Amino acid sequence: MTAHIDFLNAYYNVCIYSQINDCIIVEGCEITRPYPVELRLDRTHHALGCDGAMQQERRQTVTNASTGPAAAGAGAAGAPDTERAGKAAREIRTIGIAGGGQLARMLIEAAGDLGLRTVVLDPDAHCSAANCADEFLVGEFGSAAALSQLARATDILTFEIERVDATVLEALENDGFTVSPSARVLGTIQDKLIQKRFLESLSIPTPAFQAFDPDVDDPPPPPFVWKARRDGYDGRGVAVIRDAADIPGLPRVPAMTEELVDLQHEFAIIVARSADGHKECYPLTEIHMDPGANVLDTVVAPAAADAAVVDICRRYACTIADALDYVGVLAIELFLDGNGEVSVNELSPRPHNSGHYSIEACVTSQFAQHLRAVAGLPLGSAALKVPAACFNLLGPADPALIAELARRDVLGPDVFVHDYAKIPLSPGRKVGHVTVTAPTAAQAAARAAAVKQIIATEN
Repeated sequence: MTAHIDFLNAYYNVCIYSQINDCIIVEGCEITRPYPVELRLDRTHHALGCDGAMQQERRQTVTNASTGPAAAGAGAAGAPDTERAGKAAREIRTIGIAGGGQLARMLIEAAGDLGLRTVVLDPDAHCSAANCADEFLVGEFGSAAALSQLARATDILTFEIERVDATVLEALENDGFTVSPSARVLGTIQDKLIQKRFLESLSIPTPAFQAFDPDVDDPPPPPFVWKARRDGYDGRGVAVIRDAADIPGLPRVPAMTEELVDLQHEFAIIVARSADGHKECYPLTEIHMDPGANVLDTVVAPAAADAAVVDICRRYACTIADALDYVGVLAIELFLDGNGEVSVNELSPRPHNSGHYSIEACVTSQFAQHLRAVAGLPLGSAALKVPAACFNLLGPADPALIAELARRDVLGPDVFVHDYAKIPLSPGRKVGHVTVTAPTAAQAAARAAAVKQIIATEN
């Protein structure tokens, strides 16, 4: 057994592997093992996130990006650093992450397994990832100085939030720094109207849409969906308009309107793409929204969908990723209407809430996969190891108390609690998530519902 593990470790960073029943496949070579090998972190680590021991071992540096040494004269990216660019092309060891939320936190956890360092930029010195990154920079997402400092401290830049200024990232690219996904990708996706027109150019179906300027345009007759063109996520920037009386209350910002779809099912699929064009698609998942908070509530993997629907969703995902020349993990949200037609709702150029289940349920988590893609490592298998359901913990729930329930097996050994270390635990804020695994997707969904009830009772 030791020889098997040693062999895997020797090739872990240069080979694509997958687990199939009682075998490990490495570059087409089958190595039989006498009993299952667990190739993931233990449950306690996932429950606690970046634990105290990890924090003590990590020599973290915290810098104000607007006043640190690299910020002087950094209003622009500066002259190209050809020596550094050449090094990055050969070997990527340090990943710069713009954004310090829970996605960055989980990227950092995955980075440790891959032997990668992380430097995080966020305006909030107490954000979710602040105490996990090897180096933390305090600075704004729109600051050229801050983003330049992040770029110079790392081998490659990525982001976990769409609010980063794409024009600054483009300037950094022009000066020889690498951004993955690219600034062009971010600029295409972060404006929802541009995103929709891009999908239209690929002949990929979307709900009918039109630009809406409240100072110029007349709104369509209700019902319709109103969306802010920028900065709309987690229930913000989206409104379902069913009555004309609701229209005057809409924010007066650049927006778009969409047809209200006769929605039967809502799906999500994640595709990872490497710089050489290799793609790995994760299972199609069914997503359920919290109608009150208008945020994702529960994800079930795999979705109970016809093979033809799964194939359409996969084809759309791969077409979009190739058209964008995408590098990293891309999430696609889709609708299935009452006529059985599939359309694309929205794109997210980063790891996504709908893919959190992959930490426990897939051979390679979406976070490890994103890092593999941007660091130039071979993509891992996106295959499902076990069906799962995942639901968000919204404040004022305390994930630390829920993790304690898991450790005492009050919730069961198939339950994994993730704490985002967010303060305060304000109402409606995403503060963690829970993943439940089971032999079937239906059983996972039922167990997740039961666990939610236990949590509600215990708290």
